[in-house]
Amino acid sequence: MEDLATPRTTVHLLSEKSMKHKRDIFLFSDFPGKSFSLIGGMNSRRYKLTIAQFYQWLDILDDRKPKIDFLIWKINVDRFDVLCYVCKRVGIPLPRSSNEKMEPGDYAVYSDDGSGKPKVKVIGPRAFPTFRQREITTRQRMQECPETAELLRHNVMTEEIIGQVKARDEGVCWLTDEAANSTVVSWIIPPLWSKQVHSVERYDEDRDNEIIEGHKLSGNAITLDARLAKPFMLNAFGVDVDNNYRIVKFRNAPKGVPLQKFLPERCIAISKQHNDRFLREQFKWCLGVQFLGGDVREDYPDGGAGLIDEAADFGIDLDDPKWHTPIGREIREVLEMHEEAS
Repeated sequence: MEDLATPRTTVHLLSEKSMKHKRDIFLFSDFPGKSFSLIGGMNSRRYKLTIAQFYQWLDILDDRKPKIDFLIWKINVDRFDVLCYVCKRVGIPLPRSSNEKMEPGDYAVYSDDGSGKPKVKVIGPRAFPTFRQREITTRQRMQECPETAELLRHNVMTEEIIGQVKARDEGVCWLTDEAANSTVVSWIIPPLWSKQVHSVERYDEDRDNEIIEGHKLSGNAITLDARLAKPFMLNAFGVDVDNNYRIVKFRNAPKGVPLQKFLPERCIAISKQHNDRFLREQFKWCLGVQFLGGDVREDYPDGGAGLIDEAADFGIDLDDPKWHTPIGREIREVLEMHEEAS
């Protein structure tokens, strides 16, 4: 029977998110006493990052206070059970200042130097839904908790701010540098969601309100070609302020929309005065959406226990399609590995 699983190119099984984004770089957390888990990953062909730039992106995502120095190692991954893996470091850590290309492969982050000193967990992961997903979830909560409607009002832009942005940008889109037939004034980061980018650990009403109100400014709004409004709320694009204001395309732009490679000079001048911190926050959120997460156990919360039990009780029927799915094949290979070792 035809095997329905994606041909294995890694020892570890790929999640739906990893396959959707065609990832070929995988970053793991190898934390003592905890399971070996995927922090995130990316498609090297899309982003073409240097090692130094990859470190910069990870530094952006690192929420820990105080921050702890970490290094990235190339690793060899071995499987010892269903969806369970171990790794071993290879060679020396990747130099933080290297301008060499970040090559496809498996990597892990460590807070030690490889000499056996204690390690600490670094970076995450933590969940970043898209701005649009956050809005949908909040609206769903309104059905159970009408007070939630009051929260969404924080994301309603005032006519005063809209007028200020229109006067400033004169109808020219920040990402295309063109005056489109139809434009919208969009939040860079919707005020209500701004708390998450600051990694607020405990609820504090006064602090949270201060963060939200601090985002209700014209500096947190830009003019966009109307065709980019929806993908922008899906975190499809972001501006890497610290990399010459490069416009990073996490997804392809709508057909016919000429996205620039870098923010236009006029926008950079404005941003340096008012927008840099908001663009940085939005870019961090984009990285959270696109890079973080995707551990395969997110797809299989039971770790394949149901199929494992079925195999133990009834054996494996290779005419049954479920044994040719990715998780089915994983279980088959692990059982074969255990049989060979016994």
